[in-house]
Amino acid sequence: MAFQPVPDVMEITVHQTLFTVPVVNVFHVLGEAPFTETQLSTVAASVLSSWGLNIMPVMSEDLKLVSVDTRDLSVEGGGGAVEALGSPSSGGFGGPSTSGNVAFCLTLRTGRLGRSYRGRKYFAGLPEAHVAANLFDATRAAALVTGFSAVLATLAEGDWQAVVVSRKNGGVLRPAGVATPVTAVIARDLKVDTQRRRLS
Repeated sequence: MAFQPVPDVMEITVHQTLFTVPVVNVFHVLGEAPFTETQLSTVAASVLSSWGLNIMPVMSEDLKLVSVDTRDLSVEGGGGAVEALGSPSSGGFGGPSTSGNVAFCLTLRTGRLGRSYRGRKYFAGLPEAHVAANLFDATRAAALVTGFSAVLATLAEGDWQAVVVSRKNGGVLRPAGVATPVTAVIARDLKVDTQRRRLS
């Protein structure tokens, strides 16, 4: 597929493992491109630290945080950076995880309607003890909402606005991706979801 620019957008990828299988969370922020090597590295380091402080305590010890990388999507061959832990960091709940295909979904709202203007983020590594009858514990779900919101707030402190990126309109690839600022992070319900197709 031909390169599709997303003006002034940086992609952030959080790399984790669960039962040795990669677990990846991707999201985007808006800034002012082209991004410098320092900016790319600073964002990666900031997210690595914030993810460890705000997301990992909610997750099972079977989930391991490994690294964060960033990439400039505004130009083809844009710069990038990788920040990695010296050794993987475990989730904070001292008990087993649900299977790798089980995840909890958070919804990103932008204040606009339509598929192009909302996002979903799936979190695997849920503590088995906090899932019953296919429902995630309400307190843990709220902590995950708070945790991911805190990650985005940390970025906002550095003037990086979390966005939902739309690459298609009506099934047709856009000439350039469209970025819409995130206004809220919510858990629409407590049901757990399956990510079977994304297992590698």
